[in-house]
Amino acid sequence: MQRVAGGFTRPNGIALAPDGKTLSVADLGANVTFAFPVEGLGRLGQRRRFADIGSDGFAMDKRGNLDMTPTSPGIRVVAPLGETGCGGLIARFANNRLFRGIRVMAPALLAGLDDKAYRWDGSLGSRTTDPIPGVSYGKPLMTMPSTAAITGILTPHMVPLDARGEINEDELARYVEWLIQHGVHGLYPNGSTGEFLRFTAEERRRIVQVVCAAAKGRVPVVAGAAEANVRETIRACEHCLDAGARAVAVVSPFYYKLSPESVYAYFREIGRHSPIDVTLYNIPMLASPIDVPTVQRLAAEFPRIIGIKDSSGDISHMSRLIAAVRPIRPDFSFLTGWEAALVPMLLAGCDGGTHATSGIVPELTRSIYDAVRAGRIDEAFALQRTLLEIFDPLIQCADFPEGFRVAAEVCGFAMGASRQPATESQLADRGKLAGRIREQLAAHGMSRG
Repeated sequence: MQRVAGGFTRPNGIALAPDGKTLSVADLGANVTFAFPVEGLGRLGQRRRFADIGSDGFAMDKRGNLDMTPTSPGIRVVAPLGETGCGGLIARFANNRLFRGIRVMAPALLAGLDDKAYRWDGSLGSRTTDPIPGVSYGKPLMTMPSTAAITGILTPHMVPLDARGEINEDELARYVEWLIQHGVHGLYPNGSTGEFLRFTAEERRRIVQVVCAAAKGRVPVVAGAAEANVRETIRACEHCLDAGARAVAVVSPFYYKLSPESVYAYFREIGRHSPIDVTLYNIPMLASPIDVPTVQRLAAEFPRIIGIKDSSGDISHMSRLIAAVRPIRPDFSFLTGWEAALVPMLLAGCDGGTHATSGIVPELTRSIYDAVRAGRIDEAFALQRTLLEIFDPLIQCADFPEGFRVAAEVCGFAMGASRQPATESQLADRGKLAGRIREQLAAHGMSRG
């Protein structure tokens, strides 16, 4: 028996070790305990037969342990389903058919869509349209790296709090519904605007659950999963997958300023072990910078890493990123995180942005994006100037992100008091800011009830 850690299994059953050495099925032997993972995902071992190697199907659990070979009849996938407590699943594959009455883990693109299982043609994530009667799959699942880029305007929204300072889940769900109805392309909970550091790890998980449940799959959720160390970050990635997020956003290590090689090493671990797609988050004013060579290296080595949000506002840096990465990863998403440069960043090649102001004027940020995509550049720049008239006071007249809490209140949501204490003069200034926001919204035809 041989254990192979961190390797990669191809559909034909040939295994590759981390150093690239090919290991044949004969090397592995029957009933081998094989801790892959595919694309570096998952660490749990599984016991399987490697008889009749082919590419007809595969089984997986939510932690990323995949068997891309047909399992022998009655083989049990012994890796647990983690905190769901469901234990292992029994799967059987032959000639691209699932057998009725067998509970299986579905391929990538089926995750979270419904409670049915589908036939597939042997390629990852590919399926026919007709469900197989009587066959169900367990979820949530690990997903394979997606080929669909994340595009458009995503909202890094705030979280309403009740009178006790606890998460107001009903109001959060109502806020999510309002954002979707007003045209946002996606949601970005637990970002900087969402004050992720002011919540506990358990609260952050609950925020993602509430947002995903409220979104109901209508728009993608890219959930912040940054924790203080890589182990807890990977655990957060698992929970975001469980909740139904499309991907996670992971900020570069903060507090300690790290070298580019250390930043690479950090994201390498996440790229290897996250069960969900990962977007990098570069915010150099608050965390270790992610430089161009590091992003290029990560994009080349880890399909699981699918994009980057850059909040530097540096157009030259974004241009260099796109020039370095897009030729090797056409699917890689480039998102700007700075309102003041939204139109120039889109013209430079960005796929979209994550903007706090979209939590206040989602119709405006959506109109800017649509105008650029339609080639109406003069209109886009005119809308950009309007956006800045709203954005600048929110940044300048209160500590970030308190201005956005005030503005969300103006939009009709009970945001509650911040967990950051405020002096009497600060509270008075926020009252003045609320009045200014109302006037600006009314002046631009976006009055809130």
